[in-house]
Amino acid sequence: MDSLGARIPWFTGWTAEELANDLTAKLQQKLEQIRHESEPIKIVIVAYSSGSAITRGALLAALENKHDWPEHVTSMIHIGGITRGWQFNSEMPKLQLWLGPAARALFPFWFPWHIYRGSKFITETRIGLNRQLAAKNFNRIYLLGTKDEYLSPGDIIEVGRVSDETGPIYLEIKNSTHITILEKQQVREFLIRGLNDANGFKSAYSELSDFREIPSEDIDDYLDPMDNEPARTRPEVRDVVIVLHGIRDNGFWAKRIANRIKSQARTVDKESKQGHQAQTSTVKVVSLSYGYFSLWDFLRPGGRRQAVEWFQDVYGDICALYPKAQVSFIGHSNGTYLGCHALACQNLTYRTMILAGSVVRQDFWSRTAVAYNCRSRIGRLMNFQAIGDYIVALLPGGLEWFPVLGPWMNVGGSGAYGFNGLDCDEQRQILGGHGAAIGLAGWDELADLVLNEQAQIPDLPPFKRVPIDRANRMFRMLRPLGGLSILWALVLVVSPMLTVLWKLFWPDSPIPEWFLLQSLRIPIWLVAIGLALCGSAILWRGDRAPVIGRTIAILLPIATLALLIAGNPLFDWIYGWLSANSLHTLLVSLIFSLIGFSLLKNI
Repeated sequence: MDSLGARIPWFTGWTAEELANDLTAKLQQKLEQIRHESEPIKIVIVAYSSGSAITRGALLAALENKHDWPEHVTSMIHIGGITRGWQFNSEMPKLQLWLGPAARALFPFWFPWHIYRGSKFITETRIGLNRQLAAKNFNRIYLLGTKDEYLSPGDIIEVGRVSDETGPIYLEIKNSTHITILEKQQVREFLIRGLNDANGFKSAYSELSDFREIPSEDIDDYLDPMDNEPARTRPEVRDVVIVLHGIRDNGFWAKRIANRIKSQARTVDKESKQGHQAQTSTVKVVSLSYGYFSLWDFLRPGGRRQAVEWFQDVYGDICALYPKAQVSFIGHSNGTYLGCHALACQNLTYRTMILAGSVVRQDFWSRTAVAYNCRSRIGRLMNFQAIGDYIVALLPGGLEWFPVLGPWMNVGGSGAYGFNGLDCDEQRQILGGHGAAIGLAGWDELADLVLNEQAQIPDLPPFKRVPIDRANRMFRMLRPLGGLSILWALVLVVSPMLTVLWKLFWPDSPIPEWFLLQSLRIPIWLVAIGLALCGSAILWRGDRAPVIGRTIAILLPIATLALLIAGNPLFDWIYGWLSANSLHTLLVSLIFSLIGFSLLKNI
């Protein structure tokens, strides 16, 4: 019996991919050293905590690179192992729970974030192993601590195949935490018995009182529900359609489109040679929801990244539950961002991808997608460009215009202006606003596009081709002001805080006018001018603008004029009042901060 040990320090400078590739190379080298021995070679892998994620990645790397050591693996034992990635939870020590998000913001390349739930490495490993291990037959045994404070059962238990002759076995270890599970005497006895028993590890725990096998019918109780789907593999499903909503939206429309796709799937002729064959039993529609996603969640550092990781984690679940299915995607607004940037995972594919109201940068397919090497992993790609989508045109489109802020925010106005570098057949200009392509009138056409590979987009409302109109051209000119309006909301949060800091460090010194007011005066003037121009753009649309839009367009210039006229006297009065008393300064600073945060959180 020979052994190979490896330890993974959490403060390593290596990435998870590098650690996995290094481990698979060492295992292959070890195999070459003992290959000459006459006895049959059996490899048993025992991994703990983050080591489980790395050994799974090493196994996938070996299978993809045609190494032969996986053929000799008879058992994989995961002790408190990270399978689906770890995440912050209420059982963690409070100090780590409080400081963890700040540490992630300050040290984004630290190794623990590579194995976080939904990370690129974890998702690629899950998807790849679900495809590669379909024909492999070796024991996979997971040991769970009943008092594990770092990992929830959902972080360890993999969805899909449950306990059977080839599936994994899950064992709970009584009164054990994430650390003490290694110190349990019965865990050591289990490992020794399994290595020495001819029957392997499957019978090594039968007489150990601290071990309890989780029955296969109880696995669902340990997992977070995904669309009320039991955590068992369904190989009969051949098509999965993901429908994903955007910000400021709970996704109720996605449920209705999902229902329409299911209904249309029932009517598809199974004998048709032209259409994509479909049956109710072979089509699964997953209408995902990540909850109400406010503008603050959209703008704050890490908000969209966390949503992308959530989506990648769910995609891994889908691949585990439906291993033979092809996945299609319908996304709206922020949902398009998640669907596109999840393509950083090299094992993630779409048969059909439909984008509506997209907030992805216009150069995504000509620059970012090239880096992701993902265009070849998408069968059909369609982008609906609504020429009246002023939300995308002025906000993410405006942020995209800024030289430094644009690349940092990484959003854009492709839902209004289209993508650069796409064929004309892959995107279409349609009449309407932000929700034009997902409205009730187009549900049947969207369902047909994802169910039928030969289906064409009809040149009828709501997808009728229209030329770029004058309002869309005006939106292009107003893009900088749209970005400035968001910056103004951020200034409302930050600028008063600077005022408070001034009073803390220089309590007896009066606040300079430029420090206190100019950061508010200038943005308000710019926003006032922007409001007037936006009103002009709405009026410019003529009969296409709704009555409420034209009414607002008339009131905006009036409000603009009032702001500009009252601006200087108002600011002079505010400055005198604030300078008179420090309490006034702190009170108003707090109010402005709350107003700014409320604007971002509730719109």
